[in-house]
Amino acid sequence: RPPRSTLFPYTTLFRSTPWQMFAFGIVGFLGGLIFRRKRGKWKHFHLWLCIYGGLSVLVIYGFLLDTASVFMGMGGINKAAFLAMYASGFPMNVIHGSATVIFLAVLGEPMLAKLERIRKKYGILEP
Repeated sequence: RPPRSTLFPYTTLFRSTPWQMFAFGIVGFLGGLIFRRKRGKWKHFHLWLCIYGGLSVLVIYGFLLDTASVFMGMGGINKAAFLAMYASGFPMNVIHGSATVIFLAVLGEPMLAKLERIRKKYGILEP
């Protein structure tokens, strides 16, 4: 019988790799550190959230996934392999970052309002 893991549903149902989960976790963690308790205090908070979302997906997520692709799928690990993967992955990373900006522009505030309601209701992260 195979060992059970919390990764099992994600890797089988959603076809996510541990690299993707790690990269999204890092992006979310850094976003939480940067934007914690800043909503309503920063002028143009929504704009900064969209900028962070787009750049973090483009730079952090894209870099980690492109690096993982070199380690998992390329025949040799060398400078040319990394440069080729980063160059070929850049258009997809730009599309992914742009989609993140659009998503945050449209649904960022409603999602944050729902999370704030849950935080208050259950007393999560009370100071």
